[in-house]
Amino acid sequence: MLLTVPKRYKEGFATLLRYTEEELLRLQKYIAAGSPLLSLSLFSEVVAEAANVDRARLGEMLRAIGSLVGVRDELGLSAEELSTELKRALAATGEPHLNPEKTNWSAVARLLEEVLKSDGPLTVTAKATRLMAQQDRDYCTSSILSDLRPVFDSEGQEPVAALGLHQLRLVYHKTDFKREVFSVSLSKRQLLELKAVIERAIAKDRKLSRMAEAAGLVFLTEDDLEKTDETS
Repeated sequence: MLLTVPKRYKEGFATLLRYTEEELLRLQKYIAAGSPLLSLSLFSEVVAEAANVDRARLGEMLRAIGSLVGVRDELGLSAEELSTELKRALAATGEPHLNPEKTNWSAVARLLEEVLKSDGPLTVTAKATRLMAQQDRDYCTSSILSDLRPVFDSEGQEPVAALGLHQLRLVYHKTDFKREVFSVSLSKRQLLELKAVIERAIAKDRKLSRMAEAAGLVFLTEDDLEKTDETS
């Protein structure tokens, strides 16, 4: 047995099996015509917007399909072999909603073989997502909580001064997909230092983009998502 279906991808594959042949052909067109992006989440949002489908459902499905990229590379399977092995693995779960025999599997197989081409946008995005996930901590969200703290006199009776305090809260994913939070206090001077560091990193990112383009490589960014948001 080469392939099993992890619990976290079951709903995504169930969504894939629920689509009709017409819907699969339509999604196949939009997925294949997309541009590779920095993560499967971003890619899913752009495709969902273009195809006018539910983002959450499509995201679950594309994460499940994207997980097959690593399997294909590690086991050296062809697209046809991967499709056959996935069909066997889904049937082996014994779960009715994952039974490939109750679906139009030929349409599912065609979609998989098309969108998992070695240089296709979904494959490239899935590989980029895997590279990001290999880091110990993957950024999720952040916020800064600001408040005014009084400094009391030696008697502890009356405030004699006030301190502006800012708490940077970083939420990140660990390699086991768990969410963790890290917090650090910052003064205004330290906020400005952090801002300068971020601005330098953004400038470096622009230079890296030009270097990649000069080498004939696609530089993966969130730009397509930003353009879509601006026009929606």
